Amino acid sequence: MLPPVIAKAGFFSLWHPEVMLLVIIIGVAYREVVGPLRTRFYNASAVPIRRQLAMYCSLFTLYLAIGTPLQILADQFLLTAHMIQFVLLAMVLPPLFLIGLPEWLVEPMLRLSYLKPIIKFLTKPGVALITFTVVFSIFQLPNLLEATLKYNGLYIVDEYLMMLASIFLWWPVYSPSKSIPGIVRPLTLLYLFAMSLPTLLTFAFITLADRAFYSTYIAGSHALGISALTDQQVGGAVMKVSTMVILLVVFIKEFYLWVQAERAKEAAISIPNKQARNPNYRPPHLTMIKGNKHD
Repeated sequence: MLPPVIAKAGFFSLWHPEVMLLVIIIGVAYREVVGPLRTRFYNASAVPIRRQLAMYCSLFTLYLAIGTPLQILADQFLLTAHMIQFVLLAMVLPPLFLIGLPEWLVEPMLRLSYLKPIIKFLTKPGVALITFTVVFSIFQLPNLLEATLKYNGLYIVDEYLMMLASIFLWWPVYSPSKSIPGIVRPLTLLYLFAMSLPTLLTFAFITLADRAFYSTYIAGSHALGISALTDQQVGGAVMKVSTMVILLVVFIKEFYLWVQAERAKEAAISIPNKQARNPNYRPPHLTMIKGNKHD
C-alpha cells in the first residue's frame, strides 16, 4: 500500500501507461522479428528461448524502473529509489538486452558506414568505462541532480543516457556482434572488476557524508517520515552492494565458463597424446590402408 502523499498522484503518474504501451510495442515487434519475420533477414538462425526471455526480462525491467511508482519515488521523495532505478537501468537491463539481441538483427545496423565506427569506439573497454563513469558521476552531483529533479524532461534524458552508456559498458562482456566482438574471457574477468570502480567515489561521497545534500530528497523523505541522511546513506549502500552482487554473479559465471573451456581444450589435446603413447594404436588412415591390403 502506497503512502497517501504518493497515492494521491493518480493512476497516470503512478503507473505510466505510456511506458507500458512502449514496452508492449517493443515486445510484440521483437516477437514478430524473431518469429514470422525472421526469414526476411539474411542467415537468420532461430533465437533460443533463453535469449528471448532475456529480452522480455529487459523490457519488464524498463517498465519496473520508469513505469511504476518507483519513478515518482525517485523523482520527488527518496534517493534510495533513485539508486534502485540506477541499478535496474545500468546493471540489470543492459546485459539482458544484449543477450536477447540476435547477431543477424544487429549486423544490418552496423553496416551503416556512419554508425559502426561510433559504436566500435564507444564499446572499447576503456572508452566505455570512462563514458559510464562520467555520465553516472556528473548526474549525481548535487546541483545537477537537483536540476534533473526540478525539470522532469532533464531527468528522463538522464535515465536514457544512463541506459545507453550502460549498454556500451556491458557490450565487451555480452557483445551481440562478431564485427564488434567482446573481449576474451580472461580479460572479461578483469573488466568486470574494473566495472565496479566507477561507482566507488559516488558511494563514498554519498554514504560517508555527515549531512544530506539533495534538497528535493530532504523534503521528500521528510514527507514520508524518513530521515534524509538515513535515506542518502541507505541509497548509496543499496547502489554499491547491488552493483557488486550483480557483477560478482556475472564474474562467477564467466569464470566457470572459462574453466570449462580450458578443460575442454586440455582434453582435446591430451586424447591424441594418450593415443600416440599406446603401442596398439594405429591412426585411422593407416588402419584403412591395412584393411584394404587384406581385401
